[in-house]
Amino acid sequence: MKALSKIPLILLCLAMFMVSCDKEEDFIEPEKSYKLAEVRWTLAEGDGEETFTVEVPEKQYLNESAQDMLISFNPLDEIPGKSEFFTSNSTLFSQLNQQEDSISIPTMTEILSDGYGYLSGGPQVPFQLGEYTFDLNTSIQNSTELTPHTKMTYSAKVYLKKITASYIARFVEEGTHNYQEIEGKWTGTFFKSIDSNTVWEEIK
Repeated sequence: MKALSKIPLILLCLAMFMVSCDKEEDFIEPEKSYKLAEVRWTLAEGDGEETFTVEVPEKQYLNESAQDMLISFNPLDEIPGKSEFFTSNSTLFSQLNQQEDSISIPTMTEILSDGYGYLSGGPQVPFQLGEYTFDLNTSIQNSTELTPHTKMTYSAKVYLKKITASYIARFVEEGTHNYQEIEGKWTGTFFKSIDSNTVWEEIK
């Protein structure tokens, strides 16, 4: 009988525990909202600029007619600029970067120093992890008249610069003065110069 009398007591304690859990769940702190406040840039150890080349595939243009033919082409059409942000704490980055703002990026190392500073103006890209591509914003539009019964062969070597820099981003908790900062690296690829070669041949 004593063992049976303990059962209602156990059930009562269990019910009280469940009610207590429900109340705790009701008071779970809501997810905090953060907004990007600023991004500061610097040239840290290992940062800087390097140059590399991209070969533009050879293209041929034929004019087999008896009239002049206008041709236009841009050797940079298939070569994008690139931006990529890195951080050692991608989870925290995703939690803080809730609105994915666009920010200014450096197009040359001369505007950066060994101390952290701000950027304004210039190209803007989404502040996001992973690679983002954009137009190089450099117009090298070539137009020429191709005379009758002529073949033109065009080739080019494009020189691109890759900039590596370091950043610190500050996110402010909305409705408060509290903030968190996250730091990391960034790389960007931009146009530098081009060497082109054009060969004309008569079609017989």
